Amino acid sequence: MNANPPVATAAITSSGVSTELLSTMLDQVVASNQLALSEAKQATSMEGEQLSTPTEASVSVPQSTSREYASSTQQSMGNYSPATTEYTYFASTMPRSPEAGQTASLEQAHIALQVTPTASALQLGGSANVAVGVGPQAPGSVDLPAAENRPLPLNEEQRFGHVVRQWGNGSQTLQLALRNGEAADQARLCWLLETSNTHRTQCYRWAVPAGWKHGDPLRFVGVQLEETTSDGTKLYWNSGE
Repeated sequence: MNANPPVATAAITSSGVSTELLSTMLDQVVASNQLALSEAKQATSMEGEQLSTPTEASVSVPQSTSREYASSTQQSMGNYSPATTEYTYFASTMPRSPEAGQTASLEQAHIALQVTPTASALQLGGSANVAVGVGPQAPGSVDLPAAENRPLPLNEEQRFGHVVRQWGNGSQTLQLALRNGEAADQARLCWLLETSNTHRTQCYRWAVPAGWKHGDPLRFVGVQLEETTSDGTKLYWNSGE
């Protein structure tokens, strides 16, 4: 956690992003014509080339929200409006059916989190629901309490490489972190999930248009996924540009 969070000097810099930008990374719906960017194929690393002959099935890594503006199947970046009331954020990893010569080593996992924006801050839920091996918020899912529940001021900088918030119960932990992107105008919103059988990092990549201000849409770039199996093997998937 950031002990003394700095004030953001811009929406995105080499050191991090503003909470305003983080808020948009959470509440913007991926446009219908960009849904393919949530379909990840096996790669040499999170940022590496996709394998020409993958041994693992592709993985769908969607994020969505319960917001009314998200109800249409034909959303586009142009009609984005920022959330002003509480909503539920969802992020998932769902392996596709393996093709010939492939396996599906990944268990499905789902994250559900209440998010409450205000005029001056972003409040992340006091608990996060995590479901591994079962459907979202289904029997068998677990509510993990937050390590802290401090509102995040919109003008605060969220540093790359720092944990924004952690939820856990001792044997299971979920972390929200931000990482820099592959270009100066990109940032990654990442979820790090640790359970007895799951050691996973999934990241959503967003590009920040020049002159961006709160209320403007971002450009979705793709997803990245890392899984460490029970024998210590690391597997990777990615999508996008």
